[in-house]
Amino acid sequence: TTSDLFKPFQTINGEVAYGWFGRIIYMTPNGLSMAVSASGSKATLDEFFYYGSVYFYMRDTTNDPFIQVDRVYGECSGEGLGRYGVAIEARNDTLLVHAKASDGACIDNSNNIRTYK
Repeated sequence: TTSDLFKPFQTINGEVAYGWFGRIIYMTPNGLSMAVSASGSKATLDEFFYYGSVYFYMRDTTNDPFIQVDRVYGECSGEGLGRYGVAIEARNDTLLVHAKASDGACIDNSNNIRTYK
């Protein structure tokens, strides 16, 4: 049975209720880096509109648990950073994370992908 093959290894929880943590997840092919979107998260607890954020996790080997290394926030209310996708591109000593946001917030349709280095 598959219950013998798949056992829980690590649980990573979002920081706020209704933050949509894990809506989009992208892992590099080698399994060492991961980006997780939380498009409903807020920049501060007393804000109503969703900025969204993307969490970055890394680990040394696939036998190690992921460690959060950074988090980036959307730049305005309603942006929902990471709502429509995240991707990771690894090049030599650089890790690029691309996050697609909602149209019509603080960015227009021609510039709704942000890249972080």
